[in-house]
Amino acid sequence: MARLVKRFKLDSKVTEMGYVPHKEALEELAGMDAFVFILDDRDPRSANTIGGKVYEYLRLRKPILGLVPE
Repeated sequence: MARLVKRFKLDSKVTEMGYVPHKEALEELAGMDAFVFILDDRDPRSANTIGGKVYEYLRLRKPILGLVPE
């Protein structure tokens, strides 16, 4: 990811945090304006998948940009 951040000059917009305990991660998420949820349609399991993060996003009542297969 670091190469893409540098390539697109996003250093001031992206923070790589590594592992964060769940409670701390939710606190970080609560301060965000929106979320993105991505499923890769090259994986056959994606067609019937709802990731656990979606439920956390819904609970935080923020907009979700879903990039998912039809």
